[in-house]
Amino acid sequence: MKSLIITSILILTSFIGFSQNNTYAKLDSFFNILQEKELFFGSVAVTKGKDVIYANALGAADLENNKLNNTETEFRIGSISKTFTATLIMKAVELDKLKLDDNIEHYFPNIQNASSITIRQLLNHRSGISNFTDRNYHTWHTKPITQAALVDTIIGKGIDFEPDADFAYSNSNYVLLSMILEKTFKKSYEKILDKYIASPLNLQNTHYGAAINTANNEAKSYYRKDDWKEHPQDDMSIPLGAGGIISTPIDLCLFARALMNGQLISAKSVAQMKPVDDAKFGFALYATPFNDSKGWGHGGNIDAFASNLIYFEEEDICFAMSCNGANFGSHDVELAVLNEIFGRPYELPSFDNVSLSEEELDQYVGTYVTDDLPMDMIVTKEDHTLYLMATGQSRTALEAKGNHKFIIMKYGVKLQFLTEENKLLFEQQGHKFEMLKQEVAPQKEEVKTVAFSVENLDKYVGTYSSDSLPIDLTISQENNQLIGQGEGQPSFRLSSEGDHKYSNKEIGLTITFIPEEKKMNFMQGGASFEMSLEE
Repeated sequence: MKSLIITSILILTSFIGFSQNNTYAKLDSFFNILQEKELFFGSVAVTKGKDVIYANALGAADLENNKLNNTETEFRIGSISKTFTATLIMKAVELDKLKLDDNIEHYFPNIQNASSITIRQLLNHRSGISNFTDRNYHTWHTKPITQAALVDTIIGKGIDFEPDADFAYSNSNYVLLSMILEKTFKKSYEKILDKYIASPLNLQNTHYGAAINTANNEAKSYYRKDDWKEHPQDDMSIPLGAGGIISTPIDLCLFARALMNGQLISAKSVAQMKPVDDAKFGFALYATPFNDSKGWGHGGNIDAFASNLIYFEEEDICFAMSCNGANFGSHDVELAVLNEIFGRPYELPSFDNVSLSEEELDQYVGTYVTDDLPMDMIVTKEDHTLYLMATGQSRTALEAKGNHKFIIMKYGVKLQFLTEENKLLFEQQGHKFEMLKQEVAPQKEEVKTVAFSVENLDKYVGTYSSDSLPIDLTISQENNQLIGQGEGQPSFRLSSEGDHKYSNKEIGLTITFIPEEKKMNFMQGGASFEMSLEE
């Protein structure tokens, strides 16, 4: 993720929108604030029936060449592609080219359990085939790959469970479905998509992706540390119908309405795509309620793009959003638009922080835990600032909003401390957790620094992983000192304490290496994990 660095984008920020009779003036103000603060690159659209009733675009599509997003800018939509793929599979079923309960042995005889895995189970993620976009995916996702090699990669990941025994979301399922479509129709996925969806609906900005070409009004994606940086691109030989389509929010809404109203496949087929009984996931459709309104849709992430698509059947309203750079929670953008459209109150973003005394800040410091998360949340204080650090990740400053509430704006994190109950309410992207405070006694032992030679340090160098942590930890050495870096996180220095033990007091981390077993013990915030050195 080290690429283009832009020092200033103030002159590049755009804001393009339209509304009817100034009906959505407050929503315009919401996006104007994000524009002024350079917090969000992307586009949103809302349709009612066949009409686009609101659309906005803001921010940069290409910082290097001063190109701005507009309402026809095309974005990579990630896993929303799966809904297109599931629709195409149902079209093939209607054309009597496939059956949902056909097994996949004819297509992939070397996949474990192929004779028992059905097309239906690929569609609803009950095949048991492991997800190939796992923790090592970042090491090869920018490189082209043949379909044969991609299948071999999926085979090499093995299975998680026997067919239909459980549910596990897996990109492998939809990559395989894409290949089945190509073998069935004897056409490329790109041509199948165009023939059965894009052309019939006249979706001029929807097609299978390639290397991003901003001259064709396609957006790059960006992430922000000190400045905006371009995110590396997934090579489009990889995602296929699991995540390779590019589109616009307007086109997405046109697609969703046409699908749900029987214009692409029959109402019977659409009903089969919805979750059955108490299942949460159907054929690339899941329920996305908003208050009393029931919606159907899917989200998507690829590179630094984030997208969401929701169609509300009873109201005949569709919402779509595509973001190519955010230093503001995209879920908060979604809520603002939906609250506006459904006539519910919402607040405009406020960037005024509350000043708290040292004593007031001290009451929040501690480690917060819950059985519902695989990591603890550690709150520390330094230089009159509170910091939040999840186990295995770098710390981030909290912004005080008063009434025991804090935020981390760029990650869409909201915190509310219930000090009398020793609890923390943690919320991110619509997910909420109640966490209990556990006081950790401070360590007062004197740390003695021990120097080692470069040869000694080499035995610790490498990438360590654990099934109990969502990220890998890479250890390198520089100028006779060990450097640690969590996947996608800033690096940090490790100080030696002797006996293969290293620490970083700033982030409360201690690592004890076991070089003869190619392992380490990782300890932070009261939590401990054993991590293995990858070969």
